[in-house]
Amino acid sequence: MKRPTWAIIVGVFMLLFGGCGALSKVGDIKTPEMMELVNETIEEAEANSKANTDSETEEEEVGDSIQQTKVTELTDDEKKILEMISDSVEVDSMQNVDFETTMKNSFKFSEYRQTWMVRFGYMGLVVALLFLIGGIMLLASRKYTIPVVLTTLAVSLAFGIFQLAIYAADVGTGKMIGNLSSIGIYFSIALDIVFLIIVMVCDKTYFRPAEVIEDYYD
Repeated sequence: MKRPTWAIIVGVFMLLFGGCGALSKVGDIKTPEMMELVNETIEEAEANSKANTDSETEEEEVGDSIQQTKVTELTDDEKKILEMISDSVEVDSMQNVDFETTMKNSFKFSEYRQTWMVRFGYMGLVVALLFLIGGIMLLASRKYTIPVVLTTLAVSLAFGIFQLAIYAADVGTGKMIGNLSSIGIYFSIALDIVFLIIVMVCDKTYFRPAEVIEDYYD
């Protein structure tokens, strides 16, 4: 009997998502080091910017232009759009938007999220490994394939829901980062549900143990 087409398609996608997921989780594990490097770069850039500003404060026009690059006057519609992707819109005494500070707050990582990203990174590697195993079995095996694939998808689904529950308690991370992270998790959950439906609905006769018929003679 020929291996079913749905098994080949799902197997290829599981291998693809398993490999990409593993790479992504390795990046999550390295989040503290990456954030430290980013913070050092930002601090260095701010120090250089401050030094340049201080050297030009004697010229009023130059000082005004520098301030204008930091504080921006936006329309009401533009402010509403900014509020949708930001925790809060920083304004000065003249109600002009401090765009630099606003965006910086939107992309900040809390210690809580960094800690859990590392933990989820290690957990995600296990899930990615299960995806790779499930994909290989769909493409090259029969025995135990369906139980392994269903278990993998169920674990991945539960893992995604658990991540959403943990990150829901994070109040220190910027809104932009939180939204991007949630979109990725929801996408993963949706794929798990789709694959579960495909595996449960499609014909799995190919993966059933072959029935041995014996003839008995007196």
